[in-house]
Amino acid sequence: MPQTKALCSPHSFGFLRCSTYLAGELVFPEGRILSLRRTPFLFSTGLGQQGILPEFSRYPVLTETFALRAFKGAIIYALSLRR
Repeated sequence: MPQTKALCSPHSFGFLRCSTYLAGELVFPEGRILSLRRTPFLFSTGLGQQGILPEFSRYPVLTETFALRAFKGAIIYALSLRR
């Protein structure tokens, strides 16, 4: 997904919610870029934690559909990972 990799520039996002599939493709390559650039993000998926690769286990995962309170908590946690 060259388009999404181009969007992963260091100054593009202050925070990002990544659905695990985008246009039928897994977003883990982009997740690696975001991780290396220390951009806070979280995953959302219908599969829950089991749909996430082990290397991303420290990042918050929301099971779709999620409550606003859960989303807020996941954002706060993801932002804390930047430190």
